[in-house]
Amino acid sequence: MQKYQNETRRWRDKKLKIKDLEVGNFVLIRSPRTEQLGKLEPKWQGPLVIMEKTGPSSFRLADSEGTPLPHSWNADNLRHFHI
Repeated sequence: MQKYQNETRRWRDKKLKIKDLEVGNFVLIRSPRTEQLGKLEPKWQGPLVIMEKTGPSSFRLADSEGTPLPHSWNADNLRHFHI
């Protein structure tokens, strides 16, 4: 059983993509309900700035004027924005 778990962990970790997001980075957020959008509509919104890290993979964001968004965002819904 231990051998099976180790092989499964190694297989899963190969597919894992670690995002190194930090306070001050510019990010894009995934549009909610992208399946309802048309195929030509943008799937990402932004750029936004990370204001604080509220958990291991959750962040508080603010727009370009510094107005914070009403809730925090998970790192799975964020993408780096390169200037």
